[in-house]
Amino acid sequence: MRNGQTLDARNLFAVNNINPVTGPEIPGSAVPEYIRNQFGFAVGGPIRKDKTFFFASCEGLRQVQGESVTGLLPTAAQKVGDFNSLLTSLTTNLCGSGGSACLNFGSGQLFNPASQYLFTCPAGRVRACSAVLAGQPISGNVIQNVNPVAKQVLTLYPAPNSPGILNYVNQTPYREQDNSIVVRVDESFSAKDQLFAHYLFADSNEFFPGDSNPFNIRQTSRGQNAELDWTHRLAPGLLNELRVGVTRGFEDKDCADCPHPARTLASLGIQGVGASTRQTEIDPSILLINFGAWGDCGYNPHILPDMLEMCEDTLTKIKGRHTVVMGRCQERQMVV
Repeated sequence: MRNGQTLDARNLFAVNNINPVTGPEIPGSAVPEYIRNQFGFAVGGPIRKDKTFFFASCEGLRQVQGESVTGLLPTAAQKVGDFNSLLTSLTTNLCGSGGSACLNFGSGQLFNPASQYLFTCPAGRVRACSAVLAGQPISGNVIQNVNPVAKQVLTLYPAPNSPGILNYVNQTPYREQDNSIVVRVDESFSAKDQLFAHYLFADSNEFFPGDSNPFNIRQTSRGQNAELDWTHRLAPGLLNELRVGVTRGFEDKDCADCPHPARTLASLGIQGVGASTRQTEIDPSILLINFGAWGDCGYNPHILPDMLEMCEDTLTKIKGRHTVVMGRCQERQMVV
């Protein structure tokens, strides 16, 4: 555990991870990593006495924050079709007490999907009129004909690393790196004319760990804004303000490890599916019921560049206790 984290508390439900190869617990692994560094500076002052002033600031953030996200992953035996561990010595009836003997099965029994059917429990039973799923039991809960694609995908799942039903804990930390800059200059030409200009820049890079799988997401965003403002006093109590500005933004969200090596998609064995370009070499989204999702497509990848141009002219009249403001604003937004 790093210095500065000694007093960090663990999640109430978190337990130490176990080494998936050797078996023993990994001491201290129940406490996720947390490091936060925020820094910056600001400086300002006159350039010309009573005429020109400036202000500048810079700020940065570096954050690493682990979370204890739990999930259910297949064990080494289940990856080759052996679900015998789900069976118990308890026998139950699908329709409850008093149901037909042919509906008695061991708790945890799997059925052959091709033979499954819905059976409506007769009157007088605990689950009367309820439809239950029944079928031909799989001997010993050992599946002999695992789909080749599923078999390949199962080998790529990480090994369970935690005891209990939820046998996988992902503590890969969320990472964030932010930078921002502000620069402003004010100019007083006379008692009637003042001008200011500013420039803002913000940049953010984020890394989001997968929930219960090794598929992580990265997001990069950047924003810039430049503005010029001129205030002119036309007469006592009559002011005109002209403001022009432009804002540009960019956001890119994608899987952290994309694109994958050549033939990653084709290696799964899905007939007729392969990457047409290097950029489309990703792992598809595959859902295995009861287990954590697998693949790079469990999010909404996108690239969102845009730009906004603005011009605003405002006339203000102050008369005694009354203020009248009128003006015109024109904006143009575009994707760049």
